[in-house]
Amino acid sequence: ASRVGDRALTIVVAFLVLWVVLVVALLVWEPAMWRAHVAHVVPPLALLAALRPPPWKVLVVAGVVTVPFAIVSTTSILWPGGYTGQQAALVRHLEGFPSDARFISDDPGLIWRSGHDTPGWFADTSYQRLDDGSITEASLVQAASSSTDDVCGVLVTSPQHFGRLGGLADALAAHDYHPVQFGSKITLYERDTGFCRIQ
Repeated sequence: ASRVGDRALTIVVAFLVLWVVLVVALLVWEPAMWRAHVAHVVPPLALLAALRPPPWKVLVVAGVVTVPFAIVSTTSILWPGGYTGQQAALVRHLEGFPSDARFISDDPGLIWRSGHDTPGWFADTSYQRLDDGSITEASLVQAASSSTDDVCGVLVTSPQHFGRLGGLADALAAHDYHPVQFGSKITLYERDTGFCRIQ
C-alpha cells in the first residue's frame, strides 16, 4: 500500500512541477503576459508546499524576505497619491464636462479619476491591444465619432501608445475635435458639440 501511495504522490508532484514549469514558460515567452500574472505560479507552489510543508525556519526567512517587498511594491496601489502638475490640471479640466460624458484614453486612470467613463471596448487600452490590431486608428476614430457613446474627448499621453497612431489628429479633426495641450506630452482632443461643452 505504501508503494502505491508513493507512486501516487510522485505522479501528483510531477504534475505540479510540470504546472509550474508550463506557467513560467508561458510568462517568459508570451509578451501579452504582465508581471502580475506571475501570481499564477502560486497555486501549484502552494499545493507542493502542502504535500511537504517546509520547516518553520524556511517559512520565517521567506516571510522576512518577501513581506517587505510585497508592502513596498503595493503601496502605490493601496494608497495612491494624487495627480500633480499637468495631470492634475487635466483631471480638473475633465471634471468640468457633463457627468455622463465619456472619454477614450491611453491612460484610463486619468479619465476614471475625473469621475468619467470610457466606452467598454476602450477600458483596456494596453500596448498589446495596439500591437495585435484590436485597437487601430480607424476603430478609435469610429468610437470617438459615434453619436451614441457620448464621447467628448480622446486623450493621448504617450508617443508610444496612442501617439504612434500618426493620422489620429487629422482624423479626429474631421469629426469636430480640436487639440488642447497639457504640457508637452498630454493632448486632449475635445469634441466641439453642444453636449460636450464644459459646464
